This record gives sequence, C-alpha cells and structure tokens, in this order.
Amino acid sequence: MKKARTEPARDWENPSVISRNKRRAHVPLRSFPDQDSALKYFTDESSDRLSQCRIKTLSQKNWKFHLAGKPDQVPSDFSCSDFDDSAWAQLPVPSNWECHGYDVPIYTNFAYPWEIDPPFVPENNPTGCYRTTFTNPEGWNDHRITLQFEGVSTAFYCWLNGVQVGYSQDSCLPAEFDVTHLLQPGTNNLACQVMRFSDGSYLEKQDHWWLSGIHRDVFLLAKPSSYISDYAVRTPLQISDDATLQGA
Repeated sequence: MKKARTEPARDWENPSVISRNKRRAHVPLRSFPDQDSALKYFTDESSDRLSQCRIKTLSQKNWKFHLAGKPDQVPSDFSCSDFDDSAWAQLPVPSNWECHGYDVPIYTNFAYPWEIDPPFVPENNPTGCYRTTFTNPEGWNDHRITLQFEGVSTAFYCWLNGVQVGYSQDSCLPAEFDVTHLLQPGTNNLACQVMRFSDGSYLEKQDHWWLSGIHRDVFLLAKPSSYISDYAVRTPLQISDDATLQGA
C-alpha cells in the first residue's frame, strides 16, 4: 500500500531537482599544450603529462568508505575536514561498491525491485560515504578550477573542505562543479554521499544490473580565468554537391 508523505521533498525524490550548483553540460574541455600531448593523453597518463595538461586525477586509488543503510544513517559530520575516518574501510575509485562486498547487485528487465510509487524510492536506500584527500597543485592559483565526476550512480552530494559543493543525478553523464574559491593551499578534503536509488532510477534502471557508487574517474581541471567553455559544429546540408562547415 502506498503511503502519503507529507515531509518536504528530498532532492533525490524531487523531479524538479536534478542538480544543485552543477555547471551546464558542454563539450569535453580537456586541452593540451601541444599536439604531442594531445595524441598521447589516452595512452600515457603519467603524472607529469597530466600536470602539463593541468589535470589532476583524484581517482585511480583507494578512498575511505562507509556504507549506511539509508541517508538518515549517514554520520552528520562525515563531510568535515577533521572527521575521524580511521576506522572506515577502503574502496577503489572508480568502482561499484556491490562488487566489493557491500550490499548486493540487482538485475531486472522490465520490473522494479520495489513498489512503484514515483517519485519515491525505498526508505532503505543504501548510501555510500566517501572521503579522500589531495594536494592543491602548484601554479594553479590564477586559474579557474572545476571538479569533475565522470559517472556516479545514482545521486550524490559532494563537499570540499567541509563546504557543500553541490548535488547531481544522472548516472552516466559527467557532473562538473566550480571549486575555484573552495580550494586551499596544501591538503584538501573531498567527501561524497552517494544514494543508490533516486527518482531518476525510474527512468534509467531497467534491463541491466543495478550497481552503485563512483564508477568513473574524478579529476580537477584548471583553465584560464577566461576561456571557451562550449562550442558546436553545425552542418546544414543542401541538395548540392557542395557543403559548408560552420563552427560556433
């Protein structure tokens, strides 16, 4: 039996909220100092080469991890820089926590693994808490810095140095946040709260395995304070032997 809920809508159960403070979608903005760096980027991700491209990878390592049974059971202060996570486990990022012994993977085709009551999801909504630290790269002081998550399932909040950066849904598209004014010299603390289910699950969770977590890379990207943030190519084709390519 469906239950009426009178409390204020939570972000992950509110169809009007799919993000907070997230930058609008745009073309990929990785840029390179020269052609050689661009050609070798996907075959040689050495720290020196990434540094030349002003990219700092925060994934490809273990993060501190704790799985709560539902969002209400998340430690209220886990996003604080001085939170003691020494007793937490470690989880590789990127990965799915179900593949490392936390909760269970679910497969469905056309059915949902809960009573259909959109936009609500189960109260028992496994929630992953992640923490990691990184050092602010030298030489980035005069740049605009964005924090980019390539893929997180299903909905998540993130904090930098105890300050909430934003919120995002959409498991398979990047989420990008401007963190220029939140970075501090030396060590920085990044925390994420990832809910397994959200109202978006009604749209994207059919005919495949239901897996959760930060499942793609996370990185910082430094750009000049003024730069081209998006572009498009339009190719109207007339019935002719000639065509014109217009860049924008």
